[in-house]
Amino acid sequence: MSAPSRKSPAQKRAKRAEAQRVYREKLKRTGAPTRDDIARVALHWILTSATKNKLGPLLDGFEKAVVRALVDLGHSREKSVRVFGNLVEKYEDGWTPRRQPILRIGSTPPDDPGS
Repeated sequence: MSAPSRKSPAQKRAKRAEAQRVYREKLKRTGAPTRDDIARVALHWILTSATKNKLGPLLDGFEKAVVRALVDLGHSREKSVRVFGNLVEKYEDGWTPRRQPILRIGSTPPDDPGS
């Protein structure tokens, strides 16, 4: 009896890539959002709401939490602060990420972020 053959790293990557491709096609076909879609909309809403309603302290706390999490993931603190700040500046200037329909339909934040 022979031992089962092990897949090479390249074979494993190819299998994972194929599974990911099938998964993305299923999401697209069914209209289900990806984790990135949800994160993009959530960030859009938070930053738009905070900048529109002049919620500096809330935005500062959010920035600190995001930067701390990014540093915990191995990113540079300085670069994380810079990228976050640049993103906030873009939102303050009215920028929206990718002109996606989901960000135009019902994405206007309420005047009171607690509502």
